[in-house]
Amino acid sequence: INPDHKTALAAIKNVAKNYFNTGNQSYKRGDLEGALASYEKVLEVDDTFYQAFYQIGVIQSKMGDKDAAVLSYEKALVVNPRFYKGYFALGLAKNGLNEMDGALAAFESAVEIYPGYDKAYGAMGDIYIARKNNDKAKQVLNMSITVNPNYAKGYASLGVIHSNEKNWEQAASNLVMATTLNERDAMSFFRLAGTY
Repeated sequence: INPDHKTALAAIKNVAKNYFNTGNQSYKRGDLEGALASYEKVLEVDDTFYQAFYQIGVIQSKMGDKDAAVLSYEKALVVNPRFYKGYFALGLAKNGLNEMDGALAAFESAVEIYPGYDKAYGAMGDIYIARKNNDKAKQVLNMSITVNPNYAKGYASLGVIHSNEKNWEQAASNLVMATTLNERDAMSFFRLAGTY
C-alpha cells in the first residue's frame, strides 16, 4: 500500500538480518545445508540483500559447484556493483572453471573498485605465471606488494618468476621476504633452498 513506509521497511531489513545471522552461525558450525536454507530465507524477505547471494556462492563453491557459485556471485554484483569482494570470489570461481579471461576481468574489476586489494593482484599474478607472461605477472605482483608490503604471497610468486628466469639473487631476495612474513610457507623455504 505504501512502498515508502519507513517502519515497515526497517522491520523487513531486521527480519532479513536475523535470517542472515542464523545462516552465518550455521556456516560457522559447518552446517552448510542449514546455512543455505537461512540465506534463501533472507532473499525471500529481501531480494536486495547482496551478502546473502554472496554467502550462497561461497557455500556452492565449497561444495564444488563452481557454475552455481558464479551465478550467485553475479546476482550479488547486480545488486551491488561496487562489491569488490564479490568480484574477487567471482574471479576465483571462474579460475576454478578454467575461464582465465573471465577470472582476470573479475580480478581487474575488484582492483578498480579497491586499488589496495593485494589478494586480487596476487590472483592475477598466478594466472599470468600459468600463462608464462612473466612481465605482466611481475607488474601485478609488484603492485600487490606496493599496496601491502606485508603480503607474503606476492613475494613468494615473484620468487617463483625470478627462479624460473634463473635470476637467483632476486629470487632469493623475494623468497627471503616471503618466508620472513610467513614462517609456515614450506614451499617458499623449499624454493629458497633450491635458489641457494
